[in-house]
Amino acid sequence: MMENSDFDKNMLTSNRYYSKYLSIYKAVGYKVFLRYKNDILYYSNKLRVDPEIVFFLITNEQINRGDFFTKIIEKFVAIFRPNLAIKKDISIGLGQIKISIANNATKRDVVPKQLLKPKWNIYCVAHIVKSMDYDDTCVEECIPKIVTAYTIGNDSRIITKEMYLYIKLSKWSYLNRYFHSLTQHMQN
Repeated sequence: MMENSDFDKNMLTSNRYYSKYLSIYKAVGYKVFLRYKNDILYYSNKLRVDPEIVFFLITNEQINRGDFFTKIIEKFVAIFRPNLAIKKDISIGLGQIKISIANNATKRDVVPKQLLKPKWNIYCVAHIVKSMDYDDTCVEECIPKIVTAYTIGNDSRIITKEMYLYIKLSKWSYLNRYFHSLTQHMQN
């Protein structure tokens, strides 16, 4: 698909665990790109946020979204038991957004069923990114804060092995401008 950067090569050769997930990340990221590129660009531009950030957050969530059965339960609860979904504040859809977070970020009362729609979910992810307090002149240094705030909330003291992996993959994606490089690759 594309050549590997120095960061990519170091990551691939330094640790089997990370190299396995980098391959998965690239494959999942490519699928996310093919399906949602236009929506990611549209809502990122509309809300003036970096599409690379929206892209890597969605890609991270797609890697760890759960199996088919989990997705069916999530959809069932969001459609047929919305009050339960709201009460339990479940994560829904493409970006695995909690209902309370979507409400806060968009300043609206979000209906759980809305979050199942990819366009609306991407819109919410872009809103969440916009609401984060990070300096867009030094995003690379802010990636750990962005990823942990998005994934587990503002308590960044809890860094698990999985969280560290998401941070590392997000940093790889951002440094390599993976979303933009896929866009350029598809135009050639």
